[in-house]
Amino acid sequence: MYGSATLGIAVGVERVAGFVSASLAARIAGPQTFGAYSVALATAGTIAAYAGAGIGTTANRFSGQYPLGSAGYAKFFRTLTLIAVVSCLLAALLMFAAATPLARWVLHNDSLIPLFRIAAVSSGAMVLLECYRGLLIGQRKIQSLLAIALISGIAIVLLLPFMARIGAFAMIGAQASVALIALCCYALFAKRLGIAPTKTLAPGGPGIRPIIKFGIVQFGAFAGISIATWGLASLVARSDPSLTQMGFYAVSNQLRGLAVIAPGLLTQIVYSVLTNESGLEYGGAQHVLLSSTIMTTLLVVLVGGFAMTVLPWILVAAYGRSYASAELPILLLLATAIIHMSGQAASQRLSIVRLRATAVINTLWAVLLLVFGFLLIPKYGATGAALGFLAAHTISNILVTISLYRQNDLPKGFLSSAAVTFLCTAAMVSIGYSRAAKIFPNGSGTFLMALAWLLALVAVAIIGMKHDCFPEFSFRRKQPAQAVPSLSQT
Repeated sequence: MYGSATLGIAVGVERVAGFVSASLAARIAGPQTFGAYSVALATAGTIAAYAGAGIGTTANRFSGQYPLGSAGYAKFFRTLTLIAVVSCLLAALLMFAAATPLARWVLHNDSLIPLFRIAAVSSGAMVLLECYRGLLIGQRKIQSLLAIALISGIAIVLLLPFMARIGAFAMIGAQASVALIALCCYALFAKRLGIAPTKTLAPGGPGIRPIIKFGIVQFGAFAGISIATWGLASLVARSDPSLTQMGFYAVSNQLRGLAVIAPGLLTQIVYSVLTNESGLEYGGAQHVLLSSTIMTTLLVVLVGGFAMTVLPWILVAAYGRSYASAELPILLLLATAIIHMSGQAASQRLSIVRLRATAVINTLWAVLLLVFGFLLIPKYGATGAALGFLAAHTISNILVTISLYRQNDLPKGFLSSAAVTFLCTAAMVSIGYSRAAKIFPNGSGTFLMALAWLLALVAVAIIGMKHDCFPEFSFRRKQPAQAVPSLSQT
């Protein structure tokens, strides 16, 4: 919880600095210049995401297996850096080479060519930043990550608005300069940040092959998720020429995103501790799996379940009465958030012990999502898309659970927690549907949903306490143990 809270502050610093700098730059530069800067930066970020192939997640995952100070950490650090540098160069070259085709043939604007070329520096730097960010999270050096976030945040707030007076080319240069400043901090202060190897290269540590293999699976998952979610959004847009359903679908995803912020930070921190090596420090990987599942479930049920319970009032207050018909798709996507995050730790553990099964399940998830979309969206619009998401995530969680069970890697209490979460979420969806359809009055439906919500929280908390998933707090000083007399003294 400490690590996820600190990570939340670091992410908050990055988001606030980005928002402030972008707002000032947009005001100074004007819509045309800021628009050119935005499209160049978005393109660089997209190419970096594909070229990096999940390098940050890869660094996080292997950090648990090779923590700082272990015999294999030096080789892991060297191998990871080598792969990150190659990915960085690949991203920069792709961005530079694609500058002319993208600007001329896709966007029909030759004036963007020099912007895209200078953005190649940012594209490559983004890959390296993502790598070392994941390494800091995996090694649990969150305070170091916060320090880098503060440095880069201050730099972007100072540089970007100043360069906005010159033009879009200077703004892209400022963005690249800030990324390079952060990378210099990693290079110059690696020891103080807590990621520099403390031992010379020793036997052990991963080679290039396992890291690249894991990266390929991450790339496949990222590509599958991107294609499937884009395909679903396009189906929603096609189902309703007025784009009303697309508006409902957009606000549904906004609320789902808010519900998973806190548990998402927690799962990032826990990932590296789900390995057998790092998990020993916290009672073993299975105990970490159960504890993190209990805590992420409580967090997502607390936020998501509350939003489901008072959804009619949230809709009116946040979006207005014109979005009242969006209640059902929002309800289903909030339920999806609960199902997704309650099984996230198990999915992470499966990616460590059975990477091939993870790849198969990710592929099946993307295929199911598109199939459900084709079947449900033409008739039900945004509600059909949300129902497809819920069904795909539910099936994915079941397959992950079965895979871990067959590996004999499922802790006691996990099935109980999963069953309670699923049943209470299904009950809340059913009651919410009845409330939206006016089968239940708003008051009665809300009361029953509140009962199901509280039941889920209490039941999951009891399961957690039964299996020692929560820390014990004591405000009394422990008395020193009395010396036991020896046999001769007796």
